[in-house]
Amino acid sequence: LAIMMIFFTMQNPEDMLDLISGVFNYSAMMSFLGSRLREKKQLWLIAADIGGIRRINSAFGVSVGNEVFAAVGGYFNALPRGIWAFRMIGTRFLLVAEDADGYRRTLEDVGDRFAAPWHVGDMDISLSVTIRYFGEWGFFKTPEDVVNLIDVAYSEVGAEGWGVPARI
Repeated sequence: LAIMMIFFTMQNPEDMLDLISGVFNYSAMMSFLGSRLREKKQLWLIAADIGGIRRINSAFGVSVGNEVFAAVGGYFNALPRGIWAFRMIGTRFLLVAEDADGYRRTLEDVGDRFAAPWHVGDMDISLSVTIRYFGEWGFFKTPEDVVNLIDVAYSEVGAEGWGVPARI
């Protein structure tokens, strides 16, 4: 699967990568999830919605906001092997772990990273992150099921709801 993703990226990078953040895009995410579900592979999902980007765009301009977004994408891409990063929509990302240990470590690492400021240019910028995480996968039949569950988790459960760990 990893070789397939690399092949598609090398063939037509703009088709698979989000140009601002540098992570895989929505289309790549849907293909990846579809492949994992067809193979009946376990899915450990971490959805991360980044807060503060609109404030940065308003205060410093879209180019600085894009630099911050690129820094976030760079961080997600630098996560250990076995963690796949995708930009879903807007400020929402999906991280897919290949195993339970990577899933737990990533939950902790993401919380720790967003507790610290992001150094962009000559500024230190604070961002927030709202995390929703899913370790059960038996009820996902299609990639759309995954997207719908994440959408419901963010819309129906408030910011203080389940799935917002600082640490596991």
